[in-house]
Amino acid sequence: MDNNENASLALITAAMFVVMLTSLSNSSDYDVKEMIVDEAIKNAGLIQVKNIHSYYDINFSDAEKYLRSLGFCNIVTIPLHDLRFYNKKDNYKVNSITANGKSIRSDVGYPKETSVVISYHSR
Repeated sequence: MDNNENASLALITAAMFVVMLTSLSNSSDYDVKEMIVDEAIKNAGLIQVKNIHSYYDINFSDAEKYLRSLGFCNIVTIPLHDLRFYNKKDNYKVNSITANGKSIRSDVGYPKETSVVISYHSR
C-alpha cells in the first residue's frame, strides 16, 4: 500500500471508531473513546499532537522543535510583526498552529508530510 492508501485506511478506521462510540456520553466512557481513537491513529502510522493548547504560550522555536520531534517534516514559521517596541513579553510567542490550513487538533492523526504553519507574535 502507498501512503495515500494508508492515510485513507487510517481515516476510515478512525471514523468507524468515532461512529461506533458516539453513543458514549459520561466522562469515563469519553476516556475510553479517546483511548480507542488514539490507538487507531497510532496504529495507522499517523502523528497525533497532544495538549496542543499548552504550546500557545511558548516560544515559537520550542513549538517547532516539539512538532519536529513528533515527526512532522514540513513546518513553516511566520512572524506576524504585530507587536509594538515596548511589548517584549509576547515577542516570539505562538499565535496559531495550523495543519493543512486548519487549526491543529489533538484528536486528529496527521501524516508526517502535513503542511504545518506556526505563526508567532513579533515586533
